[in-house]
Amino acid sequence: MNRLDDVRRAGIVAQGLAITGGTGAKITKNAISGNGGAGIDIGGGAARTTVAKNQVGRNGTGPGIRVADGVATAVVSNLVFDADTANILLGAAANATVRKNVVRGGEGDGILVAAPSTGVSLEGNLASGHAGIGIGSLSPSVAFKRNRSDGNGVGFESTVGDTDAGANAARGNLTNCTGPVSC
Repeated sequence: MNRLDDVRRAGIVAQGLAITGGTGAKITKNAISGNGGAGIDIGGGAARTTVAKNQVGRNGTGPGIRVADGVATAVVSNLVFDADTANILLGAAANATVRKNVVRGGEGDGILVAAPSTGVSLEGNLASGHAGIGIGSLSPSVAFKRNRSDGNGVGFESTVGDTDAGANAARGNLTNCTGPVSC
């Protein structure tokens, strides 16, 4: 098991922190900003990785937190802000949980689940101030529950096959909801 705690990373040419492969890594209580790529990058089929209680923002061209290829990843209680793409991006995540994160600001999206991700749960997140989607899914089989999206281009975007587990709220977005998830 790898564990990274209380790390301060800023101004790195590539991503701030990366986990490639392995099982049970924990990335907690770090401050990561000003890097050229993603702030935190999970890939290589990493399993049961936990990313919790980090502050990630103002990184270059990549997302704040990216799960490019991971199984049973938990992204919990992070503050992620001002990404050029998505603040939290799941690209090929299986059975991931994204819970109780605050994502704010940025030219792109707040939290975005892309294909071919499967079995993802989005619960209790707050997204605000994004030019794009506050909280969204472009991949079926995502469950939305008790999320809030305020002041974004689109509050919630969901795809046929996604699940509305209830209590999602959107206000002050240019468009509040698209797809089967109601708000």
